[in-house]
Amino acid sequence: MQEEANLRTCIIHHEESTDLRFHVMNQTRLQRIRSVKEDRLKMPIGSPYRMDIICCQIPDEIPTQSFDSFGYHRGCYQRFTANLHHLEQQGATEPEDPQRKRPKRDPVEGKQVIFPKQCIFQWSGQQRCKSTVRKKVKVKGSVTSEGLCVFDRGGGERLQEVANERKDEELLLKIRHVDLFACEAMYHRSCTQAYIRNYARASTSRETEGKSESTREYHQMVEAHSFAFKEVCKVIDREVFHFALYHDKY
Repeated sequence: MQEEANLRTCIIHHEESTDLRFHVMNQTRLQRIRSVKEDRLKMPIGSPYRMDIICCQIPDEIPTQSFDSFGYHRGCYQRFTANLHHLEQQGATEPEDPQRKRPKRDPVEGKQVIFPKQCIFQWSGQQRCKSTVRKKVKVKGSVTSEGLCVFDRGGGERLQEVANERKDEELLLKIRHVDLFACEAMYHRSCTQAYIRNYARASTSRETEGKSESTREYHQMVEAHSFAFKEVCKVIDREVFHFALYHDKY
């Protein structure tokens, strides 16, 4: 039985997939996979949404009697069919006339390919990671090393928000408007935690300083009002005293 399972082929296999539960191919699923393949290959060359390597694995024909030997892993299928709304959005902006000159692409767009297997923070201008693969970290007083992680679906959105708020233009040049999950971007967990945590601390410090400044201004205003009130009282006392003397005299 194990030997039989090993002979089965996932036609959309992704090496980063962790969910390797195998599903035998059927006609409906095969048509769905081919449809997604056609949509992906309509994307511009160099686009991370093309998934050329995966599409090349899909055979043109699979005889019905061979379905038992072909199929897909659950995790591979989820990756291959993810972010299809990007295909629709980009497809809608493509010119209908193939003879019409296509607009010049943004040079940044050309860089939005599958990321190398290195920590994404090597491009950060504010917290650059010098350990591209494994990184030495200190855990409870002991030095160990950590490997790279891949982003979950939608997992890069918080990083993009923080990079934008920090105005980390060097990092934004690589990740702005990019689906880090689809592009297979990688990171060290400690780098991401430090990047977001340091920004949160700086924000808290700025808020505290702002509150302290407001408190200081309030106390200064109270003191000014108190001083003015005392001066007015002095004037009133002086005028009343002079009036009393004048009244007694006459």
